[in-house]
Amino acid sequence: MMSEPTHRVGRPDSDERDLKISPLQKQMDDITKQLKDIEEAIAVKDSEAKATRNNRSKVDNSQITKLQQQVKKLVNKQTSLSQEKDNLQAQIRSIEVEVKRKTAEIDEKLATIKFNFKTLEEFDEELKKIDQEFNAKKIERTLVEERELSLKRTRLIAAKKILASTKPKQDEISNDKMKISELKKKLANSSEVRAVQNEIDSTLDKINDIKNVNQEKVSNFSNDKQALITKRNLLYIKRDELYQKISEIRSTFDKEYRKYEKQNQQESYERFKAVSLRKLANEREEILKKLENALTEASVPALIDEINNVQTCLLAMDPDYVRPVKNKLVTYGKDNSGEHQSMTVVNEDLVAVGSVYQDEHFSTPPSKNKKLLKLQKRNEDPNADSKEKIENSKFTLEPTLITTLAELGITIPISSSEVANTIAELHEREEDLMKREVTVTQQSIKKATDDIEKAIQNFDKRKIDLENLSLQDFINREKRRNDTDSNRSSDRPPNRNSNRNSNRRSNRAQNRSSNGNTKNTIPLDSSN
Repeated sequence: MMSEPTHRVGRPDSDERDLKISPLQKQMDDITKQLKDIEEAIAVKDSEAKATRNNRSKVDNSQITKLQQQVKKLVNKQTSLSQEKDNLQAQIRSIEVEVKRKTAEIDEKLATIKFNFKTLEEFDEELKKIDQEFNAKKIERTLVEERELSLKRTRLIAAKKILASTKPKQDEISNDKMKISELKKKLANSSEVRAVQNEIDSTLDKINDIKNVNQEKVSNFSNDKQALITKRNLLYIKRDELYQKISEIRSTFDKEYRKYEKQNQQESYERFKAVSLRKLANEREEILKKLENALTEASVPALIDEINNVQTCLLAMDPDYVRPVKNKLVTYGKDNSGEHQSMTVVNEDLVAVGSVYQDEHFSTPPSKNKKLLKLQKRNEDPNADSKEKIENSKFTLEPTLITTLAELGITIPISSSEVANTIAELHEREEDLMKREVTVTQQSIKKATDDIEKAIQNFDKRKIDLENLSLQDFINREKRRNDTDSNRSSDRPPNRNSNRNSNRRSNRAQNRSSNGNTKNTIPLDSSN
């Protein structure tokens, strides 16, 4: 049963939405127009600034060219002076390295001297003192003292020789230091590089002064352009705010419409399930009723007409034959003996049906027709006809009997001697039909029962599928169906009837909308 929603959501009003958006959209259009005008003004300012830069006077250009050439010459001069300065510094560094090396060699040799004398004069003075002491007090000294003085004098002489060997290198060091002093003086006097740099800066200032004459005009254009850009940015911000408001209005409308559409889909979904289940129940009842009728018909013993025809022929031709008595409705079960057994159908819904042949041939009203009277008399007394035929010397068969034998495919006797063979064939046919009757009837009942079970299973499955049908599956199903219908309608040329039907459908939809129902109602069944 379809569940009613607690609160029904109405269709959102698009006119109200458009009424809110319209003034905002108008403001956005005005801003867009202003932005277009500003862009054009910015382009004009750019072109004017470019023209101003390009329209520099020839005099200014010639002055700038001369000054630029002068700057190039000064730069070349500065470069040569810098190279000269670098050469002087390189020479100074090279001589200083040699001085350090020579000083290290001298220090290495002087390290072996045990005396604190730095000059040859100091060594000579000390040797002179030792000689004087050695000559003055020669008698008073001991041999040990004399030996010590001699050893000291020898050491002083050796140290003096070492110091004398370093004299050339010391002279070279002195000369190198003099060279370094001279080079440093030259380096200190090379201040012309700074003057050249000052001259270069002054020339560049002159060039900039000439250029700034036109640059002021260009700067004015740039200021105007920047003002336009600032105004444009403010308009961008305002336009974004308006766009945000419009987006919020549309978003709110879309949210309400989705809620409204979801409600319609839910109602269509529940209505579809309810109607489909009701149709399925009606279809189930109708189909099962037909199948139960088919089961009732299948429960009637099979081959009854052929058996009755055979038995009628036997009654007419065999005086000893007695028609077997059996129930008109039987139930067939498993019988290992294969004999014909009487049974009762257990289905409570089945109704007993009589033999069609017997109902038609043995329950007919009286007639004055001689053949029918004779046939009725023969049925009442089966042996009467045979006795009458035997008594007659001439052998004859009734036309109806001949027709029945021909339909059964039994040999028709043309003399009394062939009657026995015909009777034997009839007995064999009766026995065969009685055996087949059980099998065929069982097969018919089984087929009818299987059909009922399959139908019940099919209906149960369809019912479960309908009950388990989700809302999303229903929406996808309807979408595919609508796409298929639209493709078919696009391939099919329009006609008068289709337009008339579409107009009727649109009118019905409008009526439903005016009554508060859904505007886009999904059909309940594709067959509709």
